[in-house]
Order: sequence, then structure tokens, then C-alpha cells
Amino acid sequence: MLCCITACGPSLKPDHKSVDLIESNGIVQQQVPSLVWHFADRQEDPTTIWTPSMALSEAGTLLVESGPPTQGAFPRPLFDASLLRAVIIRARASERCSISISGLNLSMQRIQLAELNLPASREMLSLSVKVDSLATSFVSQIEFQTQDCSVEVDSLRFVFDDSHPTKVAWRDVAFNGIYRHAIRAQDDPMHLDLETHQGDWLDFAVAWTDDRIPTFIIESIDSQNRATQIWQSSPAQADQWHPFKVHLPIGIEALRFRTEPVDANAYWATLALRKKHNRPQMPLNVVLVIIDTLRSDHLGPYGYARATSPNLNLLASEGTVFLNTYAASTWTKPSIPSILTSVEPRLLNGFDLYGQVPEHLTTIAEAMKDAGFATFSSSSVSYSGRQSNLDQGVDVMVEQSALNVAADLAPSKTAQAVTNQFVPWLQQHADQPFFATLHFMDPHSPYKTYPPHLGLWSHEGSEREFEMMLQQVEPHITNDERKYRRMPDANELAQAGLDPRQFAAYEENWYDESIHGADAQIERIRSILRQLELDKHTIIVVISDHGEEFLDHGSHFHGHHIFGELARVPWVIFDPRHPFGKTISSAVSLLDVAPTVTSLCGLPTPATFRGTSQMSAVVSGTDGERSQPITTELQPNKGRSGSSFLALLDGEWKVMRTTLSTSETRWTLFNVFKDPLDQHDLADQYPTLVNQLRAKVSLWENHLDQLATSFEKASHQQLMDQGYSEEEMELLRSLGYLGYE
Repeated sequence: MLCCITACGPSLKPDHKSVDLIESNGIVQQQVPSLVWHFADRQEDPTTIWTPSMALSEAGTLLVESGPPTQGAFPRPLFDASLLRAVIIRARASERCSISISGLNLSMQRIQLAELNLPASREMLSLSVKVDSLATSFVSQIEFQTQDCSVEVDSLRFVFDDSHPTKVAWRDVAFNGIYRHAIRAQDDPMHLDLETHQGDWLDFAVAWTDDRIPTFIIESIDSQNRATQIWQSSPAQADQWHPFKVHLPIGIEALRFRTEPVDANAYWATLALRKKHNRPQMPLNVVLVIIDTLRSDHLGPYGYARATSPNLNLLASEGTVFLNTYAASTWTKPSIPSILTSVEPRLLNGFDLYGQVPEHLTTIAEAMKDAGFATFSSSSVSYSGRQSNLDQGVDVMVEQSALNVAADLAPSKTAQAVTNQFVPWLQQHADQPFFATLHFMDPHSPYKTYPPHLGLWSHEGSEREFEMMLQQVEPHITNDERKYRRMPDANELAQAGLDPRQFAAYEENWYDESIHGADAQIERIRSILRQLELDKHTIIVVISDHGEEFLDHGSHFHGHHIFGELARVPWVIFDPRHPFGKTISSAVSLLDVAPTVTSLCGLPTPATFRGTSQMSAVVSGTDGERSQPITTELQPNKGRSGSSFLALLDGEWKVMRTTLSTSETRWTLFNVFKDPLDQHDLADQYPTLVNQLRAKVSLWENHLDQLATSFEKASHQQLMDQGYSEEEMELLRSLGYLGYE
């Protein structure tokens, strides 16, 4: 259970490594089947009574249309909603449509089970959604409902705890948007074997949801099975996590966890045995800050004239700045999973809006947790959290719904709220090595921010003047998505008689002010680290997932191409062991972030990481030895048409392939050092070079195709070794845990 791991700084001795008691103990098999309904066969299903009014298609599938809920009833209580882990629907819609799936209990109370957003598609699509923690309630009837659209449903599947890849009784439970790996208190007390040493403490949280306040009790058990109570608490507030830190006596061999009354609806969560470390010998902590939608050329370390990032400037002067960092894709859904797994998006289901990171891939949080680090993560948008399966290896996962962004602010202004959630956790884990991922979204549109940052470059009449320009140009916006976002392109602005650069200047003023707001939280975090005397024991990494366009190529936003304004991102890393300013001009990839962090921490690089460690750049200013090319890729979301893009870097050159929806392919060439925003296509001047780079693109794609096959085989064999049947593996594919398309 305990092994010698080398971590950040000094080696961790076996008896100094934190033990994840959830992973090491208490695994319980449950025999709850998954439930599947194929609606065309419903007359032959003896367990289901479908209402006569339900509409059928010619193929026998279920039609759910706007209006009263479409219902199906069951002759007996069907299942306990608290055990539900995921809902999978196979359906299609002629236009984008949201379908809500609810259950009615025996008292006819409605329980929201899941809501899925279907893209327009002629083909049946299988979509899955993880289910948040639900209270115990036996569901006897199912309801479907849509608004202003219709859906054709082929099948519905409910997935329960033992159908999930972990196959354990522990499950992710949320209160107020904060997820922890938890187990429901049971009639039989939970018994965990362990061995305690000087300074050990128990890290855990409890929660309850009921009319009765339970008492949580921890007892030590000796060799004679005698119990000695060492802690108890009756937290008064229901429906929220209560974290605790309990120091343990030396020599404990077993602990027992129980609640009174025994039938209380209560949870124990994220149980871990932590080891107190003397500060000089303590391994280094890591804080990874991902600032969404942040262009590198709007920051001081990259030559920007405005003082948008005074605190990042200071961090950069004490650390290392990578001047030419490229994202693996140009919007959040494919990019952040690639950062946290060091794997290209096409191997991560990254271009499937509902795709999830395959379970067998290792996240950086998993690598750190396996080495004994406490782990924390925040998500400012669903794509960077549990929806993408990025809670792997995370002790505490703070989702967007927990952030409590002020009602008068745009929902993208999350940096302050994320830091508010992180600081108490940081204070509790000050004497424990930790790894934290903080996702700030402030630069994302809507750009307008809050005082004292608002008004640094905008003026009092900016909003009124900008609104007048929008009203003037809106009749000329032809694209539905741009019309919804109120983001005209350069041609539409010109048609309206407006100056495109003047229009973009308003946006960039607010954008820069939002950057300034996110930057302030960097100093806030560093200040807390100084107060806790952790500033000399913490690595800080600041990156972005992609940039933003302000008419650089005639348009707005991100995720519509892969030119430099979207693909080039900041990367600043501060390691207190190497406190001197360095700039690295060679091109690097965001896939390099995870292996760089693990290398700086003295940890082995996980076998599935595909990036290149840049530790030598941080330590001595020399380039890492790259084994994989740097690429940026963008494909249409699964089930939708559109152009796809792929760029490959080779020294100073970037070759880009654009495949239009008509299947027409174009190749362009840019010198990234002389033309960082890809404004000047040089393909006609260097046709031989283009052909050479096209050959490298083909080799890279062939390699990824082979890798996808090997990933699939490795995952398949791993599950077979664990006793999964072919039917269970097909279920995992539908959930997104397997399969590369």
C-alpha cells in the first residue's frame, strides 16, 4: 500500500507518503443492473407500462415533442435514484434541442435526473451525462420533456454504481457544486486498516441531507477489537461539505467510521491519511493557473505596452517565460483536457461536445495524487471539469455552480470566486504537499469586468457608444452564431459604415481590464502563500487554453480557426529553486506543461503523456529534446459540419491545412517568428518546403491513427483483465470512456 516515491524536492520516505484510504480500502461490489429501454420493442417489455398517448415514429421510436411531459410508468418501484451514476440516450433532433429526463417517486414528486443537449443530426447519436448526487428516492415513472423542439428517442439507459469503471461503492457526491469522492454511511460501520506515525492526520469531509442531524464518530480499534473514540462531530448545516483535520495518535492500526443514527442519510468523503512534513524537507507544492481566452500578446512579459499584468510580470521576472507556446486546439473543450493529460485532442474525444477523457489515460492530478499530494481543482465551465472526466485524481472538484459569481457580473468573471474556494482548502493543507488547478475565465466574453479594474482603459460612456455601434451593425450580421454573440465580422462592420478597428478597440479595452482582474488574483494567491510560509515551497505555473480574435483575420471569438491570435498562448513558470528571469524563444506546446511539472517534482513521467518536459529550460535555460512535433488542430464538433484545421510547426515554419466543408483542401505556410499572427501566406514562395512539411503531417497523422488503435487495445485488455464483459465495455464506449473515432 505504501511505496517509495520521489517527489518535489527531497525524496518521500515510505512512511511519509500520504495514503488515499478511499483507493486502498473499503471497496464494495454492488449488484445493481443497468436498465435499458428500446422503445421500438416496448410492447414486448413486461416491466414497463407506456401511456397510450405516446407518439411513435414509423420506425417505432418514441417522439418527444414540446408540450406536456411524455410519460412511462412502472408497475413497481423501479430504482433508487441515489444509485444513479449516468444517463445515456440514443436519439436525434432536426434542430438543436434540450431534452429533460425526470423521475416521479411514489408520492408523485418530480426528481430531475438529467438534461441533455442534442445537436442537430440526421443520424441517431448516443449522448451521455454524469448524474449529480441525488437523495434516496424510489422512481416509479419516467418523464421526457422538451421546449420548442422535438426529439426522436431510440433507447434510454440508466447506469448505476457497479456499471461505472470504478466498480466501487465510493462515488462522486456534490453539495453546492463541490464534488468529493464519498461513501454513504451504512448500517455496518466502515473499518479501515492503516498504520500511523508521528504527526499523522486524517483529511476528510462529511455531509448529511435529512431532517435529523447525525453524529459522525471515528474510533481507533486495537488488536483485541476494543474501540476508543478519537473524534466526533454533529455539524448543524445540512446539504454542504464540512471538511475536518483530525490529528491521530501514534500506533493506530485500524479506524472505524460510523454515524448515529445508523440510518442517517450521511456521507464520509475524501478520506486520506496525511503526513506532517517539516518545512525545510517538505516537497514543493504546485499551483497551476489556467486563464481562459488569454492571448500572450496582451501581456507585459510578451511586450504588451499596457500594464494589464503587473503581478504576472513580477512572477515572470523571477521565473521562466516561454515566448512561443502553442495550444493543441483553440477552444476550451479540446484544449484543457489536452493540457491536463498531455495528449492530443483527437485521442481524447476532444472534438465531441459530450466526449470524455478515456479512463485509462493519466491526468496530471492522478500522477500527483499517486505520489502523495493532496489535489484540488476548479472548473469555470463544464468542459474543464467532470463533464470531460477531468476529475480523475482530484480530491476536491469545485464546479462552476459552486463559484457564486456576483449576480451583477458576467458569468465569465470567475477568478475571484475560484480563489475564494481555493484559499480555505490551501490553509487546511499548508503542511501537506498539494497540487491545485485553478481555472480563471475572466478574459472570456462578455468582456466587461468590475471595479477597480473597470475603467482602466475604457471610459464612462464606452458602453453606451458601443451599444449604438452594435445596433447599427446588427441588421448586417448574417451568421446566426455571430448574431447571437453580437460579434460582427469586419465586412459586416464596413457594410454598416463603421470602422472595424474602432469597434474592436472597445472590446479590447474591456478585455484588457478583465486580464487585469485575473492578474490581481495571482498576487492574492502569492500573498496567502507568503502568510503560510509556503512561497519558497510552491511552484506556480500560469498558462491559457487559447487566445481570442479581435478582427485580426476579420472575425471575433475563438474556436473558428487556428491562426496565431488563437493558437499562441502564455506560459510562465516560477520555481523557487531557480529564482531568476529567463526567456525561452524555441517553440513549445501546452502538452509540455504536465511532463514539465512532474519532472520538476522528481516524479516519473506517466507512460501516456506525449508532451516534452521543459525542465531543462526552467533549470538551465536549455531546450528540451522533443520527440513529437508541435501541432494545433480544430475539427467541427461531432455530428456537425464545418471546416477543419491542422497546423504543424517545424522550426520557424508553420504549415497549415484547411479542409472546407466542401472537402476542398488548402495548404498555407507562415514564418512564426517573423509573422506570429499568421498574416502572410508564403506557400507560393516555398512550394518545396510545403511539400516536405505536408509529408511530416501525413507521418504524424498515421502515427496518431496507430496510437489510437493501441490505446483502444490497451484499454480493452485492461478491462478484460479486470473482469469486464463485452457488454460492459460497450457501455463504457457509449459513456465516452473508450473508443477513438
